[in-house]
Amino acid sequence: MRIHHRLFLATLLAALCLVTLEGRAQTPASSGTAQVDEARTRFSRGVELYKEGDYRAAIIEFKRAYQLAPNFRVLFNLGQAHQELQDYAAALGAFERYLKDGGSEVAADRAELVENEIQKLRGRVAMLLVKVNVSGATVSVDDVSVGISPLDGPIRISAGRRKVSVSKSGHQSASQNVELAGRDQKELSFELTQTTSSAPAPVRAPAPNPRPKPKGMSTGFWVGMGVTAAFAASAGVVGYAALRAKGDHDDKLDTLGTSRAELDDSRAKVKNLSLTADILAGSALVAGALTLQHAEALAGIALTLVFATGSSKEKAGVSVGASQAALFGTF
Repeated sequence: MRIHHRLFLATLLAALCLVTLEGRAQTPASSGTAQVDEARTRFSRGVELYKEGDYRAAIIEFKRAYQLAPNFRVLFNLGQAHQELQDYAAALGAFERYLKDGGSEVAADRAELVENEIQKLRGRVAMLLVKVNVSGATVSVDDVSVGISPLDGPIRISAGRRKVSVSKSGHQSASQNVELAGRDQKELSFELTQTTSSAPAPVRAPAPNPRPKPKGMSTGFWVGMGVTAAFAASAGVVGYAALRAKGDHDDKLDTLGTSRAELDDSRAKVKNLSLTADILAGSALVAGALTLQHAEALAGIALTLVFATGSSKEKAGVSVGASQAALFGTF
């Protein structure tokens, strides 16, 4: 049959251009005439591409021509192009439709020629029944869609090793490879499972702008200032006590008969009071800085510090609360 196809294409082109396509336009509408003209152009381009060996492009042009002005003669050319690509299932379908749609208009000798080719092609295709457990899934063969589940019946596939895939939105896709010989009849089953898609994270509304704080000093500020003042005052009191202790210690050094124990106790007292005064002064600085930055966090704080001076009878301390501050000591 391929021996005669080039001659037949030329004959068909002339017939299609001069008679058939024009005969399809039954209405006088200009759009119908334009479609016929475009169909004629596309068919001519398909013939050229076929002669050049670009069969895939020729198939596209033949299909477009058939869509614009359906004519059974185009199906013969379409079948020839599919056959050149060894797509025997598509070629068989095109030739069968050619004889069916053409009917008595197909010449007897040509009908016999096409029928012989059909018998050869049937030995190169197989029938595959694809079953899917869900409806609405796309069934593909070699990544080309052939239908939606449930299929009406077995699908015709060219013999060879084929990849059959099934996919549906919201389900996990599945595929199987199958080897088919001519005239085989096989069945494939697919079980698609739903995918557990995680719910999108809720969109959080932007946090409202904090209300502007009223002007003026907050309670935390005044508490912080109280703490700072208490530390500062304590530092002053303890520092004064340290000076007094230093004077007493110096007097004892100048006094004859002062025991070693008294001198050690006096020296320890001076040292402890001086250290305590330094700590209180540093605490006052820290409290002042914190007050300026974290006044609110200081509200409600109750703090009591007791500092020993080195003698069981002498103590100094500061007690600070949310609403009051107090100094106490025994010297």
